[in-house]
Amino acid sequence: MQPPFVSVIIPVFNDAKRLKLCLDALLRQTYPKNRYEVIVVDNGSTDNIREVISNFPSVIFTSEKYPTSYAARNKGISIAKGEILAFTDSDCIPYSNWIENGVKALFSVPNCGLAGGRIRLFPKNFNKITAIEFFEMTNILNQKNFIRVKFAATANVFIFKHIIDTIGNFDISFKSGGDVDLGRRIFKAGYNQIYADGAIVLHPTRGSLKRLLLMQQRIAGGLYNLQFKYDKIDLKKFICEQWPKKTKFIYLWKSTKNKNLFFRLKVIFTLILVQIIRISEFIRLCLGGKPRR
Repeated sequence: MQPPFVSVIIPVFNDAKRLKLCLDALLRQTYPKNRYEVIVVDNGSTDNIREVISNFPSVIFTSEKYPTSYAARNKGISIAKGEILAFTDSDCIPYSNWIENGVKALFSVPNCGLAGGRIRLFPKNFNKITAIEFFEMTNILNQKNFIRVKFAATANVFIFKHIIDTIGNFDISFKSGGDVDLGRRIFKAGYNQIYADGAIVLHPTRGSLKRLLLMQQRIAGGLYNLQFKYDKIDLKKFICEQWPKKTKFIYLWKSTKNKNLFFRLKVIFTLILVQIIRISEFIRLCLGGKPRR
């Protein structure tokens, strides 16, 4: 019996260099070569994505003009042939057994609808990890925690196609948080979700405070959209949930092997600043501010 056919979908926006690394890794998968396809969806890039794709004749290329990664993923879904949809991002580098282990995870529990694989963040220089990078590596894209609250980040997720056909595609009104929305709908439809520790992708840290804080603004926008869509907007509840508990400060302080006091204080400062930015952006949206792109 042949293994299920898998469609790997990658949205891309101005990321040609890292897309090449991603595609190189996808062509070295242990999964049978005739049982998966790779679909790249250009979401309005100004760099030469087509030139990168031209070096990978087996890769399917398409484009989506509507400017969100969720619209791009939906475009990929619309042409996908697979029984299973596997999502990753252009800046990710999947392990060689990524597809194989992701598929195994989906079939490892009954009535499974979604498997979220492990996302390993890596710094620019392992010999000189900055405080910002350390914060990211210990706090960002923790897929195991995401699965506990019933979703998986689209940097590394496997979903049965028939479930998407049943519950619907990604909501393109979301700039961020569309993966949370989809996970909620899968859970509400009665399907199980599993953390696939063996299905691993590498993901670079952003490495700069500016880029990290911009990401927090997008996350806050996604969380606002989720509350608006499913619940009554509750600012007090949001602030209480977002402000880090004492145990979080203790964990960060103890987990770093760098004994330099300034380094540790910078990590703690980053945590506080990240949450302040997230909360302030949420308040801005509550006061009628326009969502950021």
